[in-house]
Amino acid sequence: MNKQKRQELITELIKKEAFITVSELSRLTFTSQSSIRRDLAELQNKGIITRTYGGAMLSGSETIAAPFERRINKNKFEKSLIAKKASSLLEDKQTIFLDASSSSYYLIPHIAKLSSPTVFTNNMLSAIKLIENGVKTYCLGGTSENNTCVLTGSLTRNCIKSLHADIMFFSSLALSENGIIYGSNEAETRVRQLMMENSDTTVFLCDSGKLKMHSHFVLCNAEEIDYIFCDKNIDFL
Repeated sequence: MNKQKRQELITELIKKEAFITVSELSRLTFTSQSSIRRDLAELQNKGIITRTYGGAMLSGSETIAAPFERRINKNKFEKSLIAKKASSLLEDKQTIFLDASSSSYYLIPHIAKLSSPTVFTNNMLSAIKLIENGVKTYCLGGTSENNTCVLTGSLTRNCIKSLHADIMFFSSLALSENGIIYGSNEAETRVRQLMMENSDTTVFLCDSGKLKMHSHFVLCNAEEIDYIFCDKNIDFL
């Protein structure tokens, strides 16, 4: 496959997946990772894609998160590893805020092992999974965000304002070099901020693909978070 055709294929794969890693591109195109990195550098110079830590996304998509239903199967190993690390903070009879992220979804098997936990979430699929595992679950009301399983809006926010949790687990779109955590959109960012305000402990689940990235909506500063779990060492905080 010549370079032009390979770069066309790379572009199509990124369009399809929203975000894709260098290792995945290498496997799918039967090309070395060093060649893929050179291709990505050229595509970025042309303004077609944006390189990120360990992969790439379409140019201009840095502020857009892929739908939950697609994200749930991305970076499974990393999310499982992060969830296992974060599960050390779980305790019996805890009241837990679980945000709508796919990273938080991976905590559900660990939560299910607890005695008498209570979980509040604004993700309908997470709520169903929790209920199937016998966990006392409240699905926060609201309206569907972009026709997905994520609920946001004034009803969601008002529900959260009337609640208190022992611990809150969340993820978000990006963690910049200067320690700013960014959200993908205004609605979900505000929901997470309210969960933080009404929790004793806050826990950020951050897979390494989100490191050194930026977006429009500032969620908080990393210094405001009690715990951060990542699949790799975060060497800039």
